[in-house]
Amino acid sequence: YHMNESILKNKNFMLMFLGQLVSNLGTQIFNFAMSIYIYDITDNNAIIAGAYFALGGAIFFILTPFAGALIDKIDKVKVVYITDFINGLAIIAAGAVIFSGVGNTTILIVLFSADIVLAVNGSLFNPAMRVLPAYILEDHQQQQASSMMTGLYALYSILGGLIGALLYTYVKVEFIFLFNGLSFILSG
Repeated sequence: YHMNESILKNKNFMLMFLGQLVSNLGTQIFNFAMSIYIYDITDNNAIIAGAYFALGGAIFFILTPFAGALIDKIDKVKVVYITDFINGLAIIAAGAVIFSGVGNTTILIVLFSADIVLAVNGSLFNPAMRVLPAYILEDHQQQQASSMMTGLYALYSILGGLIGALLYTYVKVEFIFLFNGLSFILSG
């Protein structure tokens, strides 16, 4: 690579970048939409909806330091695609159970269980993604990659809730499960 060559021309980096975009943005969109869904099916119980949203964040917060240490010892690329596949299958399975006609209590159990799977996998996925640029880029490209990845985190915050709310408002919730599950699988 030439000293001033853009990292956007690096195929492996772009695949990693797009995979992270799809995975993390999909999780944010899904979690926001599911919080609204929980709010609706629990007769506007904001505490349960907030607990759903907080559970994933708390698990991610608690597990990430341990996951980072574990990631140092295993194949990072495998972690990335395996966690995406597991997330995709978990979301599709959750959607299949929920829309098979079960009651609201079962729906909540399934959604909270899926939230746990997403959070555990996210705590593995994100540290693996953070170190991958060191393996696929030249040293002089690391700062550019770091800037782009940091920008992605801001993008998730801005777009996740907005897109989640729009999808929940204008698309049947079943399609949100299907779309998110397939996006994880394709990302993997």
